[in-house]
Amino acid sequence: MKKGIILCADDFGMSDSVNHAIIELIELGRLSATSCMTTMPNWQSAANLLKNSQSSQAAIGLHFNLTEGEHSQPLNRLIVQSLSGKINTDHIVMTLRQQLDAFENTLGYAPTFVDGHQHVHAFPRIRTAIMTELQQRYGDNQPWVRDPITPLTGHDSLLKAVIIRTLQFGFRHSLNKHTHTNSSFAGLYSLTPEADFPAMMVQWLSQLSHGGLIMCHPASETSQDEHAQARIREYQYLASDQFGDTLDQLNINLVNHPSDTTAPHKG
Repeated sequence: MKKGIILCADDFGMSDSVNHAIIELIELGRLSATSCMTTMPNWQSAANLLKNSQSSQAAIGLHFNLTEGEHSQPLNRLIVQSLSGKINTDHIVMTLRQQLDAFENTLGYAPTFVDGHQHVHAFPRIRTAIMTELQQRYGDNQPWVRDPITPLTGHDSLLKAVIIRTLQFGFRHSLNKHTHTNSSFAGLYSLTPEADFPAMMVQWLSQLSHGGLIMCHPASETSQDEHAQARIREYQYLASDQFGDTLDQLNINLVNHPSDTTAPHKG
């Protein structure tokens, strides 16, 4: 049996270059999920692009955001508040409700899954507030949730991996009874121009278990953000015949749910 891996592009809604790259890769069968930033100024037009695309085989989720754009706060401050117990969980719940409302009101359906920009959804106390709200809002039909259980090897960002592992420690114990999550996780790296994304992707695909998830951050050649070169390289590789051949050689199905065995991969 082929190994099922979720390949998820984060940051849908961030910019036109990100949005168009993700849509193209979904339609090529080279992505099986994307998570949406409903707080971005152009979310409405991004959502319309998604609705008009051939993306029905991909999981569409919420990329819960506390650190980017209007009304955000610095990541370092959020980490300290989360670890110290001084975070305002009422504000977290209100923000989550607003972002879920924006997702549902624009797309017309609930998110298939929830993850977090810079993994904020897995931080202590934030994750508890999120799980409580998802249970109250969706009951037994709640979205699956990403576990960013980052390996310490297979990338070039050891310090960042240690920080994420520390923050997400105990994450699985916070999950609701009926909440699905990925079995394993990869995709972390420095996002520098020198990083060998194709080589890391081959390693991640080889090492992850069935039901694992790889995050990525592609953008088209018009990208101008701080990680533009890395984003463009991701897009070019994921759209290439080389990547399609790699999926076939490693016997990988790109799936849209942690327990799924069906494949949107088209070769």
